Amino acid sequence: MARTLLQLVSDVSQEIGITAPNAVTGSADTNVLQLLALYNRLGADLIQEYEWRRATFIETFATSDSITKTGDPTIDSAVISGMNNTTSLVAGMQVSGTGIPAFALIESVDSASQITLDMVATATGNDVTLTFSTQDFSLPTDFDRMVPQTNWNRSQHWKNLGAKSAQEWEWLNGGAISTAPRYRYRIVGNKLRLFPAPADVLNFAYEYVSQYWVIASGGANPTKSRTTADTDTCIFNDSLMAWGLKFYWLRANKLDFATEEAVFLDLLSKAKAGDDDNPTLSLSSHRGGFLINEGSVPEGSWDLS
Repeated sequence: MARTLLQLVSDVSQEIGITAPNAVTGSADTNVLQLLALYNRLGADLIQEYEWRRATFIETFATSDSITKTGDPTIDSAVISGMNNTTSLVAGMQVSGTGIPAFALIESVDSASQITLDMVATATGNDVTLTFSTQDFSLPTDFDRMVPQTNWNRSQHWKNLGAKSAQEWEWLNGGAISTAPRYRYRIVGNKLRLFPAPADVLNFAYEYVSQYWVIASGGANPTKSRTTADTDTCIFNDSLMAWGLKFYWLRANKLDFATEEAVFLDLLSKAKAGDDDNPTLSLSSHRGGFLINEGSVPEGSWDLS
């Protein structure tokens, strides 16, 4: 059973030679307040160190069907008036239609009959058919970072390409290219943005590392990024947290911390190594495929010609 915040801070306090507290989160003792702050700093730093098994989750979401409406674009103007309605339209949606530049976005929804784009129209028209597609999707509230190479279009069985850099993204939106069958992605403004904006309902999934490492009393999974109660525990090993807290406290107080740092780093290395199962590695130069092939057929007198 993992030690609570109060138990761990009490143990560490005695080891470093200060009075063990009766409470941590409600304490007015400056030593205890410092240990609490360092405990939270240690947990936040450890989350950045590794893709911890207990802090890694799978996010699935569905894209949306495109919306078709009509409106009146005016050449050299970003305003589209005469909309039949603007229901379900929001800023950031991608717009396409006659006279609309490629990859134009809604900048604002002005009224029930007017929107403003982020680019000006190239032609004037009346009751032009306009298609609106959603390209931005919310990230989980506890999102810290995506696990690389896990972003997939599960509906069409393609791995999505990314994350794209700012330079690649502007090339995608501004260059003369083919969109090809795969979606590209990057994180913009704390949203997951897809290129091109999907026109249909598709299922997407990716794995991510959470900001949460604190487990509330009675809980099984982390739900907080900072400890707020003496009964909180955390996803990390007790010894790792204790030695880490001692190391952080000695360093913060300008005392010698060489031994404590060495022990902490050794425990950290062991914690990473033991956090998840490791794959069996082959010394063979041949790499098996993901699909059924001759390597999937049992040995025997099979005709593979």
